[in-house]
Amino acid sequence: MSYRDAFFSLFILVITISGCRTSYQSENFDQYSWIIGSWMHETEGELGYEKWWRQDEDNYAGIGYEIIGGDTLVFEDLFIRRTENHVEYIAVVKDQNEGEPIRFRMISLNPYNLQFENYDHDFPQRINYLRYANDDSIKIFVRLEGKVRGEVKNLRFTLNQVK
Repeated sequence: MSYRDAFFSLFILVITISGCRTSYQSENFDQYSWIIGSWMHETEGELGYEKWWRQDEDNYAGIGYEIIGGDTLVFEDLFIRRTENHVEYIAVVKDQNEGEPIRFRMISLNPYNLQFENYDHDFPQRINYLRYANDDSIKIFVRLEGKVRGEVKNLRFTLNQVK
C-alpha cells in the first residue's frame, strides 16, 4: 500500500468515526420543551412552584419559588444548558453554596426523562424529571436522590401544570 493510499484510508476512517460521535450540539434541544410552563407541587403540606421558559436555542431557564402571604419568594434559579460536549442542569440556590452554581451533568438523552447527576454535591446527587401526559394533563414526576451521612435519601414530588 502506498503512502497516499494509507493516508487516504486513515482520513476516511477518521471522518467515519467522527460522524458517529454523539454530539449534544446536534441533539434536538427542542425535545425538552415540555418543561416550559408554570408548575405546582405540594410537599409536606406546603405549596412550591417552578416556572420554566426558553431563554435561547441552548438554554432553558427557570425559578423555584413559594408564595407566602401574597409575596413571591424565589429560592432558586434553574437552568438547563446545552454546550458542545454535554447538557447540564444548573441550580443557584439562595443561602446555599455561597450563591455559587451547582452543576449536574445529563446522563440520559431520553426526550421524556431528564436525568442529571453530580456525585460531588452533598444532596441531591441525582435529579430526575420524568414527563407524564394523559388526555387531561401533563405532569412531571421529580425525584431527588443521594446519600446523606451514608444513608440513601429520596425526595419525590409531582409537578402539576398550572393553567
